[in-house]
Amino acid sequence: WPVEKNRIMLVEQNELGQLSEPLASVDTDKELPSRLAVHPKGVEMVVGFEETCAHFELIFAKDATTPHDIVKVATHTKTLAASGEQSSVTFSPKGDMLAMGSEDGVIKIFSWPEMKELVVQEDAHDDSAISDLVFSADASQLLSVGRERA
Repeated sequence: WPVEKNRIMLVEQNELGQLSEPLASVDTDKELPSRLAVHPKGVEMVVGFEETCAHFELIFAKDATTPHDIVKVATHTKTLAASGEQSSVTFSPKGDMLAMGSEDGVIKIFSWPEMKELVVQEDAHDDSAISDLVFSADASQLLSVGRERA
């Protein structure tokens, strides 16, 4: 599928490993999406852009199991926008926490969906940028990967 714009798309994979045409998509215009965390329930996501993050939801028709649209929602806009560029975003397995790691080495954990700040760890990897985060299965631990800042 030719992509002429910055876009978030949802496709299905069949039993042969082939991908379908897009089931749902949203153009992000000049905002370049670079990180994505899908909530465990599969109906919302946080997308990281070059300078901010945003909250999106999948829209389903009544009684449908396949979404037909992706929309940016106003929920959490202020908190996510103020977070700046995030190099990693991830939800906890139960979806009750959102962790974000930044280019300046800060890890933040928020309650979800309240977006109450639970943890802020400055320079989590000394002078390194956070490149990835993942919660343990019971969310009692957060594994982070740091890399030398450019």
